[in-house]
Amino acid sequence: MNKIFRKLEEIYIFFLPITIFGLTYPFNHGGIFSGISAYVMVVNLVLLVLLNPKKLLLKIIKSPYTALVFSYFIFMSLFMSNIIYIRFGIVRNHTSYTAVLRQIIFLVHIYITIIYNKIIIEDLKLERIFAIIRKSLFYLVSFTLLELVVINFYSDSQIKSIFVFVEKYINPVGMSTDKLIDIKKMKSLTEEPSMLGAVFSIYVLPFFLYINSNFTKIKKMIYIVLSCIILIYSKASTSMIGVILISIYIFFQNFKKLWKYSIFIIIIFLMNFTMIIKVFSPLYSKVFELKNLSSVHRYSSVYTNIKGFLDYPIFGFGWGNSGFFYLEYFPKWGFTSEESLAIYYGKKLPFTGGGITVEYITSFGIIGVIILLFILIINLKKLKNTPLNNYLKLSIFLIIVLGVVSIEITGRYYAIFLITLLLESDYINKNINSISK
Repeated sequence: MNKIFRKLEEIYIFFLPITIFGLTYPFNHGGIFSGISAYVMVVNLVLLVLLNPKKLLLKIIKSPYTALVFSYFIFMSLFMSNIIYIRFGIVRNHTSYTAVLRQIIFLVHIYITIIYNKIIIEDLKLERIFAIIRKSLFYLVSFTLLELVVINFYSDSQIKSIFVFVEKYINPVGMSTDKLIDIKKMKSLTEEPSMLGAVFSIYVLPFFLYINSNFTKIKKMIYIVLSCIILIYSKASTSMIGVILISIYIFFQNFKKLWKYSIFIIIIFLMNFTMIIKVFSPLYSKVFELKNLSSVHRYSSVYTNIKGFLDYPIFGFGWGNSGFFYLEYFPKWGFTSEESLAIYYGKKLPFTGGGITVEYITSFGIIGVIILLFILIINLKKLKNTPLNNYLKLSIFLIIVLGVVSIEITGRYYAIFLITLLLESDYINKNINSISK
């Protein structure tokens, strides 16, 4: 059975950033079943419960702080639901209790995923995990480059029809590939262009930058350049912000030894310059102007969440309750977005909005921020002398920044895995020799 467990764990790692064969609405709330990794995790956990429950229970017992933090989040969400219910009561047949219940399910899902990730890290060892990730990213980059070529050179040919037909059945989740190719945008093996930008910014490019095992300098540079090209030509605002932030991070991190990285810095600068010339203008209107309805929805959610947070700054208003504040604080300029209106009028429930960063801060308040900072500082300090230090610092930084308006964490298994690596700082320190520098 151990061989079956290991094989399933390897499949799980391979498909972390890929959402093929995901379930569609209404069976995929929050992206929990957005790809093969989700199914593999369920099967493996069922097998563990039936055949080796001691292993699962032992990992839960050995992770008391993880359980404590998630218990606090659940307790505070329920506690604040009482206060929100007293204030708003029943709104369009929903209460704060029904709104929070869904988010509690997501919190439990994230907790279980972290425990499962911890088991995998100990079972497979880091060197094997990174070898699988390298293979996974090779196929992801290759497929994305193929899509880029089809969009830019064969968008009116039979090749496009074949490509659309194949992707329609292997990747039904999210936006239509046919529609995206017509407007020259890519989603590759993810749900939509913004998710593609997030995967490459948070997961792919930092891996090529900082996890160097079995990579020659030339091979590493090729992957970095190809990843940057994909980010640039994906024409998603998430991609634009991701590349710029990564460039700035690398620049300041290596400020004192720029001469060693001069060629790399020049390449990144030229790529950003190219991006500014070729795609910055349309992306500027998407990110900074309120004419773009997608941006209107994101910003109106952020605005409403922050206004609600100011009413309950210490403990936040509980995860899932943000939508109730649409009744009082929804901005006039937000009425141009159909998606925001659906939340405002109760057609899209339960109430949620904004990216994970804003949701987290407004849901759990100043106390939640202190907890997050404590976890980050303690674990990053432990990883300071490991090869994972810069990799996780950059990835977590990008999750936080991109999570202000667009990036969710529920169902984003690659992001939860990165967070688990951070939480496993003690294990990584003890097994530092298993990671090739």
